[in-house]
Amino acid sequence: MSEELINELVLSARYGDEEDVTRLFQENPALSPAATNTSGQTALHMASANGHLEVGKVLVNRLTPEQLDIQNEGGNTALHWAALNGHLEMVKLLVSTHADPTIKNTAGRTAMYEAQQRGHDAIVDYLLTSYDPPKGSSGDGEDEDDVPEGTVFRAGVTE
Repeated sequence: MSEELINELVLSARYGDEEDVTRLFQENPALSPAATNTSGQTALHMASANGHLEVGKVLVNRLTPEQLDIQNEGGNTALHWAALNGHLEMVKLLVSTHADPTIKNTAGRTAMYEAQQRGHDAIVDYLLTSYDPPKGSSGDGEDEDDVPEGTVFRAGVTE
């Protein structure tokens, strides 16, 4: 897979060109939606950062759950970027397709933390209500495993 082709995919996703993204996959069956550019960005990072929901749908349908959580050089996932930039519908899409909201970037921040720092309260609320406690925990907040370490609560306190 050529660097030029990967860059074309990433740029098309960045600009929300759903038709071009679809065409690239049709014309290049070996093109991986998980391919990264030289900065570690995937097409999903760019679509998420810019709130291009329809492009995001095309991409998540081609990615495995593990590929949804690819981290760039800064450790950010597509979910980090959607949350940071206030794109609630993109956050919902990513979470519904099992993107992991507990992943921390190289600064030690989760997507929820990034949203909270930018004042994206609707995203924080959504992430808080959509988090499923790990299997084996009660979900009542009393067990250590009920809330992932580093989760940011409304007052900014982390556990």
